[in-house]
Amino acid sequence: MSKNIFSTGGSGGGSQAFQDWQASNTQGFYINLKTQAHGMLHRVDCMHVGSPSEWNPELDVTSSTKVCHPDRSELLGWAKVEHVDVVECGTCKP
Repeated sequence: MSKNIFSTGGSGGGSQAFQDWQASNTQGFYINLKTQAHGMLHRVDCMHVGSPSEWNPELDVTSSTKVCHPDRSELLGWAKVEHVDVVECGTCKP
């Protein structure tokens, strides 16, 4: 699976890289990792992170790691392999 991982100080980049991915994958999904074993699945356009035009460039939205993929089932497959329990966001209902 070709996923993208964005986190503060990570090799995939931080907030700006995630924002760029979000803008290029408007129908995509991401898991916001609360811990290495627990995350929440969101649509890219979920209001919890907001759209790229709404972001404050001084706010680090990748302090919690984001694992992203354009395909929901691929992303959930990654979570299963990595033993990450995922709950769906009640706001964006992915």
